[in-house]
Amino acid sequence: SLIMQNISIFCIIREKIVRETLKILETAKKIAYIDVLACFAEVAEKYDYCRPKINNEGKIVIKEGRHPVVEQLRLSEKFIPNDCYLDTDNEQILMITGPNMAGKSTYLRQIALICIIAQMGCFVPAKSATIGVIDQIFTRIGASDDLARKLSTFMIEMTETAKILNFVTKKSLVIIDELGRGTSTSDGQSIALATLEKLHELKAKTLL
Repeated sequence: SLIMQNISIFCIIREKIVRETLKILETAKKIAYIDVLACFAEVAEKYDYCRPKINNEGKIVIKEGRHPVVEQLRLSEKFIPNDCYLDTDNEQILMITGPNMAGKSTYLRQIALICIIAQMGCFVPAKSATIGVIDQIFTRIGASDDLARKLSTFMIEMTETAKILNFVTKKSLVIIDELGRGTSTSDGQSIALATLEKLHELKAKTLL
């Protein structure tokens, strides 16, 4: 019958595909690799990205860096670029201050994203960039509790901060946004200061 013929043809095709599974998977990987590189090239040309310099000097030098997402969401307004300089000697910690809605959190995320994009092998949204190899990026961003796990906002902050201090290295980048907001002002200031002193001792590049 016609149904049996269709089933027979389907089984034959399936067996042929099974025999070529490894070749198909390998081809798919290579196509995916080409697709990623093509996307990198298209984005870099379309949005005026620059080729970053990657080295082992441990410095992060970004000229006129931009947030790759925010600048596309604010098409009616020109995104204001920002510089960044970090090293493990004289400019190890940058403390960002300013009024609400001034762009502090955007700046913190922007630096982290540029470092990640650079180490992915893609051009970055900046006029120029020199990125020292980073082994880990640690973040302590946002403040909310976790009722399901019975964790308060303050407990989550302290747990995440402890993980940073335990695993950070000289080649790490640390991003902290408003540490200590889950407790009183005086306690929060003391915690933030103690954390910064420890990060300075560990020589981790830090944005706070």
